[in-house]
Amino acid sequence: ETDHHDLWQRAELSVCVVSTDREQAERVLREADRLVEGAAGARIVDTVTSFL
Repeated sequence: ETDHHDLWQRAELSVCVVSTDREQAERVLREADRLVEGAAGARIVDTVTSFL
């Protein structure tokens, strides 16, 4: 959890993936989205992805 610590109704989560294969990293990030969306009462409002 990286933000919104003072709000019980909201959380900001950060996921970091280290890989030499961009496609693999994208698959892992998509799976993380699915995992969060599957949590009871959870809803993804925004997603930001960047590659270095």
